[in-house]
Amino acid sequence: PAKKPFFSLAQRKELVKKSVLGMKNVSVKTFDGLLADFARKEKAGIVVRGLREMSDFPSEFQQAVINRKLLPSLETVFVMTNPEFFYFSSSVVKELAMHGASVKRFVPAFVEKKLNEKIRSALIIARSLVWFSCFFLLFDCFFNPQPLNIRVGFLY
Repeated sequence: PAKKPFFSLAQRKELVKKSVLGMKNVSVKTFDGLLADFARKEKAGIVVRGLREMSDFPSEFQQAVINRKLLPSLETVFVMTNPEFFYFSSSVVKELAMHGASVKRFVPAFVEKKLNEKIRSALIIARSLVWFSCFFLLFDCFFNPQPLNIRVGFLY
């Protein structure tokens, strides 16, 4: 599925590496392409997939079947999340953080810090663009004799 991640691949890799620091036999690798091809290259026989709720199952099951067709020796194991986190996703965590809520219950402290830094940076850029646009709108209004009927709203 085509997702639009909040962090780059390199940033996500570093955050995951820090999250599993000290865990023996755990390595963090990234890949571009098909999971079956990556599993073949790494000589992996099992893929572990997390399910938040049952609505995740149909698409995850479809992916498991396709992976099995591409690499018959590849098994997929599904693990259900703790019921406390059934309805939490990265989108929900981002939305909470964007509105100033603490997300420390859902992510490690260093991830919350990086998330807040990125949100602050994005807000600064967005506010700069808004003010820049307003400047040009006022400039245009000043030099354009035609009256304009414009309503502008700001959300921060």
